[in-house]
Amino acid sequence: MKWIIFTGTWRLTNDEVEHDVRQEVRNVLEGGDAIITGGALGVDWFCMDEAIKHDTELKRLLVIIPGHLEQYIEHFHNALDDGKITRDAFHALEKTLRD
Repeated sequence: MKWIIFTGTWRLTNDEVEHDVRQEVRNVLEGGDAIITGGALGVDWFCMDEAIKHDTELKRLLVIIPGHLEQYIEHFHNALDDGKITRDAFHALEKTLRD
């Protein structure tokens, strides 16, 4: 089994980027390999969300965040307060990371 890294932008995503990321995650998992991602919004979140759908035991998903979980979530909460991200995006990311 190989570990394949997925990471990317959260500011410049669109439906095509989301579709492509989700398809590639499925391809990696269906091929028997595993996923590493950074746990941010955008590309990282698409990756985590898709991997969880296909690996419910989370044996082939590794999320690496730059710090303690609570501090990381607080960082995104501040971005929400500053209007940099949407409430829906914040809650989806927080739920995914906590799960």
